[in-house]
Amino acid sequence: MKVSIYKRACLAVCASLAAAPSAVLGAELGFYVAGFYGEAQRGGLEQSRFDELATFLYVEYGFTPLQRITATLGDDADSAFGIGGGYRLSPHLAIEAGYVDLGEITYRNETFGDHITHQESWLVKLRSKTGGLSVSALGILPVSYRWELYARGGVLLADNEIDYYITDFISADAAGDS
Repeated sequence: MKVSIYKRACLAVCASLAAAPSAVLGAELGFYVAGFYGEAQRGGLEQSRFDELATFLYVEYGFTPLQRITATLGDDADSAFGIGGGYRLSPHLAIEAGYVDLGEITYRNETFGDHITHQESWLVKLRSKTGGLSVSALGILPVSYRWELYARGGVLLADNEIDYYITDFISADAAGDS
């Protein structure tokens, strides 16, 4: 039977937790508050998907795209933060729940085309952001009185929102969806 590297790592962590010496236990059991700040990166984003959405919006507003002037997808990395609370059930196990914001991505598309009786340029801006509630369990390995290692597993109940702004440089409209 072949065991993957991930299963071996999980088994090693579980075995370490079970064999951890009780002399290094420094954490108190009970409620605590947690938070983080860092950078989140969305992998696998394709600009073509945003291009398709921009074209759809143009057509919905009665504009026929002829030539794209510019189309830029912003950086796929943004600041991320989270805040929550937890309960330490034992020196080696805790549960947490909280809110996580994974940042946003922006897209901008300016296109030249036909609108009713004349040709003009239009602009679409799209903004996509993700955030939601998280619930997780932590396996904890105390290393010393002040240091410990942990492994986390859980779920993120996320809401993905997309907002758009469209203009013909005379009038504008904006809306969003979740």
